[in-house]
Amino acid sequence: MIFNYSSVIMKIRKKKQLEMILQNVPSHPNPKVELEQYSTPSSIASDLIWNAYTLGDISDLSVLDLGCGTGIFAIGSWLMGAGYSLGLDIDPESIALGEKTIIDLIGLNQPSDVDVFNINFIVGDINQYNSISELLNDKSIQSDEKYDKLIEYYNSNSLGDDSNLNNSNDGLMNGSFDEKDFKFATLFQNPPFGSQERGTRHADRKFMEFAMASAEVIYSFHMKSTEEFVIDYYNDLGGDISHKFVYNFPLPKIYDFHKTESRDVKVVVLRVENFK
Repeated sequence: MIFNYSSVIMKIRKKKQLEMILQNVPSHPNPKVELEQYSTPSSIASDLIWNAYTLGDISDLSVLDLGCGTGIFAIGSWLMGAGYSLGLDIDPESIALGEKTIIDLIGLNQPSDVDVFNINFIVGDINQYNSISELLNDKSIQSDEKYDKLIEYYNSNSLGDDSNLNNSNDGLMNGSFDEKDFKFATLFQNPPFGSQERGTRHADRKFMEFAMASAEVIYSFHMKSTEEFVIDYYNDLGGDISHKFVYNFPLPKIYDFHKTESRDVKVVVLRVENFK
């Protein structure tokens, strides 16, 4: 499937159209139980992205897909007109598939061409950092060239308080990201729920802390049964819950210990406004 990016932006007028395009985003190629890798269905991703778009959290803004897997929220936000979209995940196999999806969608020749369209994917472990600015500043994991478009985007949009962007132009022009001020406008995350014995316990807490240090508005998936705890945790971090979205999230049989073909779990997505 090959199409022109700008024409797709003009043509997406209904949520169903977005869902149909996102059906082309593949699942995790080799799901790892310790990472609790479950791909977000296109029906849920499109609904949440559409809601975020109508709330003014995507168009012309910077979007970070944290723990992106194969990048369904990064790609969906980009398709809906994000000014810059970045997918970040610890799993290089999933990142490679996210890049390939963009190449297939718009007919690029090689992964190095992806950044020209204001979307990118990087490999990184958030457990080693406190914020996205710390991670981006670590030149041992990424090259300066990887962020050329991101730096260009921030330099061209950091014009005033209403831009919801970092105003530290000097640092960005030098290829660095101010650790105190640099934040994405919007962040999507579907972190490990911490529900599997073989997974990393409390992994979701690290995602919440990292997100609060990295974005102004956060869309965060959690088990519905943990909603009260999660809201209190975000409140303690300086966040305020403005909206809630509830979904039946399908968990397919992808791990050896699964006994049923598929089951649904009820999840809540919280829209968090960051006042830190």
